[in-house]
Amino acid sequence: MHFSVSSIIYDPKSSTNEKDSIEVFKQFSAETSIAPELSDRVVQLITATITHQTDNNLQDTDMDFFLDFDMAVLGQPEKEYRAYAGAIRKEYSHVEDRLYSSGRAQVLQTFLERPNIFATLPFREMFEAQARENLKQEIEDLRLPALS
Repeated sequence: MHFSVSSIIYDPKSSTNEKDSIEVFKQFSAETSIAPELSDRVVQLITATITHQTDNNLQDTDMDFFLDFDMAVLGQPEKEYRAYAGAIRKEYSHVEDRLYSSGRAQVLQTFLERPNIFATLPFREMFEAQARENLKQEIEDLRLPALS
């Protein structure tokens, strides 16, 4: 399987972005002298971005920090978070409003139901409270009936 550079770019219409990224990385890894252990670790890290789920037991610090860096946007000040949420909506402009609102609210709710959004203590201290406020507000906004 051969991937072009354009195939690495994230496609919001695809449900296989992470799996595609893994395949691109495996191809790259096979063509270089990357140690198999390192290659396997990169695959683990990419795979973890599918659910952003860790066991929150601080046993895999690299994985925990990797995922927390990816999720840090959730804990930004309200203005920045709203800009991010707006960009996500634009990214999924191909999805009808009602379906988008329902799906996005469901995804955000899964993060709120976790004991901790962030896996590491430093990220929890810096971002957890604001992330929870941002997610609650976005869910509330998504559930508001559309104005006619």
